[in-house]
Amino acid sequence: MSQLELRSRIPPRPTWGHGFSACVTAARMGMNLGKDRIDLFSWISTNVAAPLPTGKAIVEEVKIKSRDDLVLEFMTQEQASVGVTAEWIQDARLSNPPEKPADRVVLYIHGGAYFLASRKTHRNLTWRASKHSKARVLSVDYRLAPKHVYPLALHDVLSAYSYLINGSEAHSIGKDKKFLKYHRYHPSQIVIAGDSAGGGLAFSLLMYIRDHLDEFPMPAGIIGLAPWLDLTHSMPSFLDNGIYDYLPGRTNDKKYINSDRSFPYVANNSFLPYKYVSPLYAKESDGPPICPVLIQVGSAERLRDEGIYFAMQRFKNSDCRLEMYQDMIHIFQMFMPSKYISGVALRRFGQFVQDVTGHEAFVVDERAVLVLNTPPYRVVPLPKALMFVEQGLRRRGQTVADIEEKLNEVSYPTFECC
Repeated sequence: MSQLELRSRIPPRPTWGHGFSACVTAARMGMNLGKDRIDLFSWISTNVAAPLPTGKAIVEEVKIKSRDDLVLEFMTQEQASVGVTAEWIQDARLSNPPEKPADRVVLYIHGGAYFLASRKTHRNLTWRASKHSKARVLSVDYRLAPKHVYPLALHDVLSAYSYLINGSEAHSIGKDKKFLKYHRYHPSQIVIAGDSAGGGLAFSLLMYIRDHLDEFPMPAGIIGLAPWLDLTHSMPSFLDNGIYDYLPGRTNDKKYINSDRSFPYVANNSFLPYKYVSPLYAKESDGPPICPVLIQVGSAERLRDEGIYFAMQRFKNSDCRLEMYQDMIHIFQMFMPSKYISGVALRRFGQFVQDVTGHEAFVVDERAVLVLNTPPYRVVPLPKALMFVEQGLRRRGQTVADIEEKLNEVSYPTFECC
């Protein structure tokens, strides 16, 4: 057996079948092959389009005008004027025809470690998000690393959000025009969502909105599917769950990574603890209340603790709901058929979207729940969710107080872009 195969073998979790274990092992082997070849891995992943069931989804690609009047710190005027490619996607069975305004919209931000994937790779997920949310989805292609570093991706999703709330300029890509292009949606009709790095970018967008409410209104809600909230990897599950998850450790592609730059998404490591890069560093007390939050994590995934810590500690006084899925790996919602536990997650995703965009005030009933990975997939209270993080910290001789001290340190990036 090769060294790669040995590194890729994953001990099964109690509820995994042989087929699921084999799929996770295969996914890990693929990720290990590509993690240190950023250019090749990025090219392959961005040129893949996920298939959609025939006749069940309506899709149209659009080009959105960038907010060229909004030049974020660490970017140039030229970088603020390039336009944003996106697509409208809607379940074909929704009652709202695409040429009419939608009742609600999900602004979806795809994952991929900030240098992989696209709106096309995530179509099966965004279509099902539309189906279960009874919403129209705007799925965004933001600028990817390593060619484009922070804050260009944040600027792209700010432009997409502005497009929704202002009805700003957009045009179809191609001749087949299906969707209404110009409509001002009220923020109460919009939910921001994303997975993995896209989930982290969604929360970066949320923090920017919170800090600039004079320019951007708060949306109705936000959903993070295993959001990557901490690029400094402060949380113990990143190491502890490495034996189960298919996600690899950090990339070591020497073309882009060195002692001063640990991730291709940033120009240098001074950006890593910045709240618009690692939203776990944002303080609840630093601004007005945020919108309702739904975070879904798998109990066996590397990014589990970041979601727990955000909901149960950093923003413990906000309307956050944490859902942990037993023995699940990173973004299981994207890879598993809906007849399994992923269907429960997507239905709860959809219900959250409908609840926060409804006419009644949203109320978080149980702050944290565990969804069991055996039929009928019961949902049980998880009142002490933070203990998963605390146990991992204790194994390292750390406490929550130590992590809070680190996260509360005032840090600001140092970089001259122009």
